[in-house]
Amino acid sequence: MKKLIITGASSGIGCRLASCFSGSYKVWGCSRAEHPELPGSFKFTPHVNIANWDSIRRFSVKVKKEWSSIDALICCAGLQGPIGPAMKADVTQWSETVRTNLDGMFYTIKAFHNLLMRGRAHIPSTSSHPTQQPRAKVICLAGGGAGYSRPHFSAYAASKTAVVRLVETLADEWKGQHIDINALAPGAFPSRMTQQIVEAGRDVVGGQAYTDALHVGVRLGIKEQLLLTTVAFLLSNESAGVSGKFISAQQNDVKEPDLAKPNLYVLRRVTEIHSY
Repeated sequence: MKKLIITGASSGIGCRLASCFSGSYKVWGCSRAEHPELPGSFKFTPHVNIANWDSIRRFSVKVKKEWSSIDALICCAGLQGPIGPAMKADVTQWSETVRTNLDGMFYTIKAFHNLLMRGRAHIPSTSSHPTQQPRAKVICLAGGGAGYSRPHFSAYAASKTAVVRLVETLADEWKGQHIDINALAPGAFPSRMTQQIVEAGRDVVGGQAYTDALHVGVRLGIKEQLLLTTVAFLLSNESAGVSGKFISAQQNDVKEPDLAKPNLYVLRRVTEIHSY
């Protein structure tokens, strides 16, 4: 059975994914928290802080003692950070959010890169047959704000946008390593983050963000199915060669032919084209 690591697996989307995929994968989750909120048969290691290199490295060493390799890594752990106008944000909280969401993402990928690589042959970057051998998979949650301005959530939006560029950069660096890495906007689900938005209030977070948080449970079953379908596709060899993309589980059809085109689903500066 394939092996999957999930960070942030104690609650929210990470916990949902760990529970849902524990039947088809050997899942090992970690989190700073003590216990997962949902029941499941997956392994779980508490007190893992992805923003601390020694903490996530120790967890990877623990995994290596039991698993000689892993097939996939899903990075869900993250912080929403200070809510409200950027110039009123606590600087310590702002930096902690960026460190967790960006540094923590990089630390996690670096800590497990060797396990993702083990057992996978090096192939030329010009190979026209990416599906000949199963590829390792990395999915990094990017979240709302990575593709557009998100007032009152500056630390979260800035750090998640940086995650998308990190994913694009690693995808280019890994072209010969038989690993696909993608950024995923999962959509909004009931969680501690949405509860924090509601508690902060309309005046602090803004009307649209507050309304969205209040109605986050609407069409929940459909949204969850779209998320699971997208994640399953990105973990499968059916998506071999799809790498460096920023994908929305709620808005994109992951099986559309244009998904793998170089300039689609990426962060780029759009300029006006002049005809002379």
